[in-house]
Amino acid sequence: MSQLLAEADAGRIKDQGRPVRAEEIANAIDTGLNDSSFFGPVATGIQRALQTGAMGDLTQLTSAKNGDYPLYRAIICQDIPVPAVAASQFPAEAAKVRALAPTLRGYSEFWDIASGCAGWPTPARWTPHQWRVPASFPPVLLTSGAYDVATPRPWAENVHRALPGSTLVRWDGDGHAAWPAHSPSTVAAEISYLTRS
Repeated sequence: MSQLLAEADAGRIKDQGRPVRAEEIANAIDTGLNDSSFFGPVATGIQRALQTGAMGDLTQLTSAKNGDYPLYRAIICQDIPVPAVAASQFPAEAAKVRALAPTLRGYSEFWDIASGCAGWPTPARWTPHQWRVPASFPPVLLTSGAYDVATPRPWAENVHRALPGSTLVRWDGDGHAAWPAHSPSTVAAEISYLTRS
């Protein structure tokens, strides 16, 4: 992987003649790590890109090829306030994350979303605040894979601690969601939760 990113840095990986940035490759690989059905294509895509100098099938996993991505980001911008002044902090924060996760150079879709939301012209509808969980709040089922690159397990554990009466089902697999393919026992717990009276 590091070799492929270095090749991109040198301008030797192309997508239809256009030089590809290493961040685009990291974006594709990060997306592929969300679902085990993409693992084979991602591995093959890395190998072929090194052999041919073309991004090839990896291109399809980038945010740029997801027609719904702008809508997804716009929704998040409505939920998460990112003041324009916060953008000045991104390089230092990105350097910290890169040191912690050097394989993909600290890539996270968060950087694209946060930078796209910085200074969003419409005020966010949500304001960060302390959780206040009413006594009448229904029981919540949380699921968490050990190798979820989008929502790491500590996040689920924090929410579980903050929600009295919640249940956290963990599985030791990969992928972003247990439903439908990653963990049969977790899917069974989800079906039980959704169908109980």
